[in-house]
Amino acid sequence: MKFERRVGAAILAAFLLICVTASLIFIAGEADHDCSGDDCPVCAFIAICRNTLRSLFEAAAVFAVTAASVGFAAVTVSASSAGLHGATPVSLKVKLLN
Repeated sequence: MKFERRVGAAILAAFLLICVTASLIFIAGEADHDCSGDDCPVCAFIAICRNTLRSLFEAAAVFAVTAASVGFAAVTVSASSAGLHGATPVSLKVKLLN
């Protein structure tokens, strides 16, 4: 199960890398093409590539902000909970006998 998840994640990462690389190469290669006007298929495909790259980078930014927020919250909670555990009768090993 764990191996299958890793393989799936590796395939997804490879697909995303190929998608980004192909989009960047196409945009760079066709940046100065002979445009035929409003219905230019090359311009339409460049717009699709730009939108794909923009959405992938926005998703990466959201992931980075979320990871930083969770990390900050974990550090804050662990630092604040260290001071909450004060001396209790159990931690002082006091016998409560009547």
